[in-house]
Amino acid sequence: MDISVLQPDYYETFHCLAGACLDNCCRESWDIPLTKNEYMKLTGARRSKELEGRMREGIKRVRRGEKPSEYAHILIGPGRPCAMLGEDGLCLLQKEGGHEALGLICQSFPRANQRMLGKRVRSCSAGCEAVVELLWKKKEGIRFQNLPLRPNERNLRYGNREIPVEMEQTRPALRYFWEMEALCVGILQNRSYPLPVRVTMAAEVLDELGRLERSEDWEGMGAYLKATLAAPQLAQRAAHWEAKPRQSALALVTNVFFSFSLRGGSSREQALVQQVYQRLGIQLEDRMGEGEQAGLGVRYQLDRYLQGMDRLEQWLHGKEHLLENLMVNYYFQSLQPFDDLSMGIWENGIFFAALYSFLRFVLAGVMPEEGEPDWAAVRGAIVTIFRKFTHSAQLKQKMVSYLLSNGVQTLEQMDVLIKG
Repeated sequence: MDISVLQPDYYETFHCLAGACLDNCCRESWDIPLTKNEYMKLTGARRSKELEGRMREGIKRVRRGEKPSEYAHILIGPGRPCAMLGEDGLCLLQKEGGHEALGLICQSFPRANQRMLGKRVRSCSAGCEAVVELLWKKKEGIRFQNLPLRPNERNLRYGNREIPVEMEQTRPALRYFWEMEALCVGILQNRSYPLPVRVTMAAEVLDELGRLERSEDWEGMGAYLKATLAAPQLAQRAAHWEAKPRQSALALVTNVFFSFSLRGGSSREQALVQQVYQRLGIQLEDRMGEGEQAGLGVRYQLDRYLQGMDRLEQWLHGKEHLLENLMVNYYFQSLQPFDDLSMGIWENGIFFAALYSFLRFVLAGVMPEEGEPDWAAVRGAIVTIFRKFTHSAQLKQKMVSYLLSNGVQTLEQMDVLIKG
C-alpha cells in the first residue's frame, strides 16, 4: 500500500473551472477510450431518457481491433462536442450519477496519478486552462513535495499508468530514473542561464544517457549521473551552447511540419495555426507531381518569422517563469525520459526538445505586431499545444520519426531547433 506521494506544490490548489472554462476539454478533438468495465458501468446504470439518448449517440463500441483498454470510445471530434455535455458546460452524466459515474480519463483529467517504480507520483497536464493559470502564477518556479497520503487516498485508483520496479530487469536504465529526474529538473530550473540553453543542457544529459543505454553500459550510466550531479559544470556547458549560432530556417520549416497536425483538427486548432502562419509570414502551396514531389510546399519570409520570435522574447521578459514551469511540469508529469517506453532515452529527449521548440513557434505567432497580446489567447494556445501533442503517443512518435528520417537527430541539431 502506498503511504506517500510525490507531487508539485500547486497540485492541491487545482480545481476544475467546470462551466466557466473557456477551453472546455469536452468540446475538443479527443480520443477517449473506455475499458469494458467502464463501458458496462456507464451503459448499465439507470439514466434519464435524455441522457440515455445522448449516450447512444456519443458512445460507440469498438467492433474491430478491440483491446482491453479500448472496448468503446466516447466520440468527440472537430465541431462535435461530447454528447453528454450540457448547454451550461457541465457533464450531464456527472450531474445524474456523480463523479464516480465517469470513466477514469474523464474522472482524472487533467490530473495524472501514476506509480513509478513503487512510488506514487501525481501532477496535472498543461492541456487545461486552470493548470496553465496555476503555472503562470508560480513566478518562483515549481517546488516538489513528498507528502504522506491521507488514509482515504491510499486505496484510490492511481491512474492507467504504472512502471513497476520489476521492469528494471528488462529496462535497466530505469534503475537511475530518480537521479535522471533530479539532474534534468535541476538544470531546467537553474535560472542562471537562459531557458533555451537550459533545455539544450538537459538534452545533452539525455543524449549521453541514450548513448550509454544503447551500449548497455549500466555501470557507466551510474558513474556519469553520480559525477554530473556532484559537479554539473553548467557554466562551461552553457557558454559552449550560448556561443552556437541560430539557424532559424531549419527550426521554422520543422515547426511548420509539426503544425500540420493542427490544420486537420478542431476549428479552434485551425484558427490558431492560420493566425500563426499569417503573423509569421508563412504560406502553404500545393505542389503537383507524384511521390515525394506531391503534397504541400512551404514559402516563408524569414525576416517576419524572426520579428515574431523577437516579439515573443520581448513579451517574455520578466515572465520567463511561464515556459520554464510548462517544461518542468511536462518533464515531471510525463516521467521523462521514459514517457514512451517504446522509444529510447534520447528519442524521448528529442520529443521534449521538439515540444519546446514548437511551443515557442506557436506563441511567436500569437504575438500581435503592436501592443500586448491577450493573455486568454496565449493561454488558449498553450492549452491547445499540450492537449494536442502530449496526450497522443501517435503524434509523439510521428514527430520523432519525422526528425530522425530528415536527419535532425544530433544534439547540435536539437540545439538549432531549441533556439528557433
